[in-house]
Amino acid sequence: MVLDENEQIRAKLERYPDAKLGFVVYRCAYKDDAEWNQFMEYLNTHTRHNLESGGIGDLYSRLDWNVQQDLSLDGASKKKVREEFRKWINEEHEINLGMPRHRACVMADQDSVESVVKDPMPPEEHDMFGVKWVRLISRYDEDPESDDDEELELFDPSRPLDEQRGDDEEEEDVETPPPPKDEVSSTRVGLSYLVPRVYSLLEAPGWHSFARKDGRAARP
Repeated sequence: MVLDENEQIRAKLERYPDAKLGFVVYRCAYKDDAEWNQFMEYLNTHTRHNLESGGIGDLYSRLDWNVQQDLSLDGASKKKVREEFRKWINEEHEINLGMPRHRACVMADQDSVESVVKDPMPPEEHDMFGVKWVRLISRYDEDPESDDDEELELFDPSRPLDEQRGDDEEEEDVETPPPPKDEVSSTRVGLSYLVPRVYSLLEAPGWHSFARKDGRAARP
């Protein structure tokens, strides 16, 4: 029997009692503590709603955002966040079971916080267009063509494949120097898709199943 993605999450968490659901969150916005608290309240409430809608509401007790707060992260770059995330993993603050939370982290900067607090949409409502979003930073160099000023967009199944890949084909004959190594792979993720959808996709088939070059938060 093939389990759906929600039941796969349940099976993995039952197999590993010490494993946690969710991602490590790096707070990179310190302009207003009230706004930050509102952001976190929305994130928790909306994620609980997502889990309950998927029939795995009881797994909310396993949710842990493990928010990393430090004023030195105020306005931090994606590269800085990834460095901190890699350091956090190497220092073994949690047992590493190869779960999605050890493959990517959430970067909550001022733009993403404002995307949540400046819109009256209730947390129980599904935000299909990704109006409320965060950045997901990969621990790895997922895309050798990306750079620190470029983000990856979630794959949009409503758009034809040839439309999404046409730009790459047009530039096929252009000679360009090899990209520098160790660049940051990131994507904007709509909060409606962060957990459990993107969490599950990151488990398998992986980063490239939902992320691509662009700057908008879209729908996996």
